Amino acid sequence: MGVGKPKTQTPPPANGRPRIAGPAKAALLGSPPDPVALCARHTRTSPSHPRRLPTVTRFPGATVTRLHTPFELPVELDRAWPTTLSAADLHAGDERLLTPSRYAQWQELARGTTLSKAEHRRWDQAFMDGYSAILDGTAPYGTTDEAAAHLQLNGALTHDQRPLRTPDIRVHDDVIADSCEDWMPDVTLFAAERVYGPYGIGCGRRRLRTALSILCFSPLIPPSVRPVTRVCRSSPKPSTALRGALMSVLRAPMMLWTVDEHGVLTPMLPLGDRFLPTGPVDGLPPGAAVLGRAVPHRDGTWLACGLGLSVCPPVDNLMPRLMLELQRIRRHELRYTWEDLLRDRGELLVRSCCEWLWLHDQPCPEVR
Repeated sequence: MGVGKPKTQTPPPANGRPRIAGPAKAALLGSPPDPVALCARHTRTSPSHPRRLPTVTRFPGATVTRLHTPFELPVELDRAWPTTLSAADLHAGDERLLTPSRYAQWQELARGTTLSKAEHRRWDQAFMDGYSAILDGTAPYGTTDEAAAHLQLNGALTHDQRPLRTPDIRVHDDVIADSCEDWMPDVTLFAAERVYGPYGIGCGRRRLRTALSILCFSPLIPPSVRPVTRVCRSSPKPSTALRGALMSVLRAPMMLWTVDEHGVLTPMLPLGDRFLPTGPVDGLPPGAAVLGRAVPHRDGTWLACGLGLSVCPPVDNLMPRLMLELQRIRRHELRYTWEDLLRDRGELLVRSCCEWLWLHDQPCPEVR
């Protein structure tokens, strides 16, 4: 029996994993296939068997296509994955809790002809059913109008007449985010999704910190507990100057602003005269429009919780969702003002802007 060429054995790697070489290694290191092209093959059908997808309207004037599964991705909606587009508010949080209102409190503040307790309970439940249907995407805006009229929730916008506070020091967004993360750490798990909506997937650390600073002033835990409240009331308490700065940021409403070449901000939504900044504003992120709280200071005004937008979303696309949320909160407090809504639900304004940017193929908001 002849002696052939001796076989050589490759020693195993230190980590215990098999080595990959040759064409297999080249295939792994090569560029991956285009996901849009792969998904497009699943959506193209023959002329004899066309696939018809239902359409829904998320914003007035913006019609999008509902996707049955994340794999049915039309070419014109290549930015839709992995979120399924629909008319629902997919990223809503504690505002989905069906908390009934108190009849005694409503009767004390109601004007003119009031309802009986049974009638109030019936219309309050009708409003919450319509509210849930709108957020689920099964009913259009306006479903709650009849119930809101009976409950006197559709009154005119009222503005807060209390002046803003002028703090002694400025507080950076990183300090606000650290305070929120320290005293309510569970917020970190859902902060990006609640604030950025569809852009929350794969959110970086800088944007996450800005999302935490925005949620620090929102009542996330019933009954109306804000992370900033825990910061200021828990022991050991921060310094008086820091508490005053945090309360000043809380009093400043979240707003959508346009920026001119001199750094002067112009509000794009209704806003009381007491909250309009005078002169240029410091701490502006890059963008044609910004989201943030304009806080006055003795050295000028600075923008807290700031985000920069490439384009300014139309006001008509933002107001229906904000007005619906205002009516929901007025079930518990009829004296609720427009500035109160922007203070307590700043993340809703930011999320509505992000959803409009997502549908119109715009980049994610920039942070400082």
